[in-house]
Amino acid sequence: MPAGSTRTIVTRAFYLVGLALLLTPFLSLIVAWPFRVGAPDWRFQQFNTLVGGLTPAALGLAIMLLTARALEHRRAQLLVSWLAMAGALGVMILLGNYLLDALELRALVVPEQRGALLRLAIKGTIQSLVEVTVLAGLGYAGLRAAWRRPASEPVSAASLVRRPTQTLVGS
Repeated sequence: MPAGSTRTIVTRAFYLVGLALLLTPFLSLIVAWPFRVGAPDWRFQQFNTLVGGLTPAALGLAIMLLTARALEHRRAQLLVSWLAMAGALGVMILLGNYLLDALELRALVVPEQRGALLRLAIKGTIQSLVEVTVLAGLGYAGLRAAWRRPASEPVSAASLVRRPTQTLVGS
């Protein structure tokens, strides 16, 4: 088997593993059928389930990003980086809705259960903020690396020296 085809197989395998890990948290939404989007308790529970599964998704994005960077697939690197940034933004938007649902549920639960609800809301908030930080950091690092010079491209000494634009002595 030629080395080029082995590299292609390994590349595809890494991208597929990353994609499988990325899709993992969304599989929990399939189990949640039928959707009860109008029910705050259902939304609250689904957000906790989704945030709990974001770590494998972030790991999948990291695998795909590192694969794209190592093989200098710049477009894939940009795509994965923007997906990570979009994921961070999406979690932040859902977090706002989650906190509003927690306030609404607080009024609906019996007083003995309010402490448990508060602890669950704090846990979900901390988890989501950690995931937002990870996803945004991954996206930022990927975008920054995508715009840098590839590792295989040599840096010449001439590109590091800045030439003066004016001289003091006219020639």
